[in-house]
Amino acid sequence: MVDKKLVMGMLAIVLVFGMILMALGSCDLFEESDGGTATSPLKKAVTCSVCDGTGKCQNCGGDGKVALLLTCSVCKGTGKCQNCDGTGYASN
Repeated sequence: MVDKKLVMGMLAIVLVFGMILMALGSCDLFEESDGGTATSPLKKAVTCSVCDGTGKCQNCGGDGKVALLLTCSVCKGTGKCQNCDGTGYASN
């Protein structure tokens, strides 16, 4: 008969190893970078705190212009939020 302590030890090792793999699979260690777009549900839930997820510059409202013809000094005329680069998601 197989020693019960040996079998229980092997089961414990397999259980711990499986839990480690599950934890690593749920984090971003194995995800490839795709240019800053949000791919995981966790990243999608975190919106930019500067523009509140709109992606627009708060100074000019996304127009790129202030006071008729003056270029916005915050976004340099792009109309994008400088914190999230217009994606609406918080940058890490």
